[in-house]
Amino acid sequence: MDGTGELFHDLVSALPNGFNITIVGYPCDRFLADAESLQAAREAFPATERFVILAESYSTPLAVRLGASTPFNLAGLILCSGFVNSPISGWRRSLLSVAAPFAFRMPLPRSVARRWLVGGDAPETLVDAVCSAVAKVRSEVMTARLREIFHCDVRREFAQVAVPIVYLQASRDRLVDPSALDEMRLIKPDLNFVRIDGPHLILQRQAQKGAQVIADFVRALS
Repeated sequence: MDGTGELFHDLVSALPNGFNITIVGYPCDRFLADAESLQAAREAFPATERFVILAESYSTPLAVRLGASTPFNLAGLILCSGFVNSPISGWRRSLLSVAAPFAFRMPLPRSVARRWLVGGDAPETLVDAVCSAVAKVRSEVMTARLREIFHCDVRREFAQVAVPIVYLQASRDRLVDPSALDEMRLIKPDLNFVRIDGPHLILQRQAQKGAQVIADFVRALS
């Protein structure tokens, strides 16, 4: 949700040589409406080469919308720790609705980063990187992104995606419940998915395994 793109360095390093990679980030100083986010992503699309969209967590609904718009050279989608309907409901939504304006005014506590994002056994360097990335984004921008999740629903668009999809599920995800994948499979029963042991930010904790799944998917498309 930080949108800086700074947390993908290990994953990029783990991908095979020859992969052309473009990291699309969000501004740190302003919230982008849906149309602006879609346009920013489309501007990064290659003009003629086939390409794959990889989206993690907060960005997965945007990737689904892009996939449903059927770019002519889109080859596939990789969705990681994501959702097509808001994963925040019940008492958690009520609590976060009240806490949202205050949640990001203070630096992200390292204990929160470990519990909800990277796991209790995460290396200090990764905790540092996550806290640093979040700190670069204005608190009101993070609040707006959190509130956007409350109302997320791209189930109709997900049903319209015609390209192959693979879903990477973190086995110890405390933010996105396994029911998020179940909901996707109700819409697309033949959805391909891979479960990797680890916390929500699985591409950061398990960069090598994530890179292997990504590489296998891309090679299968070609």
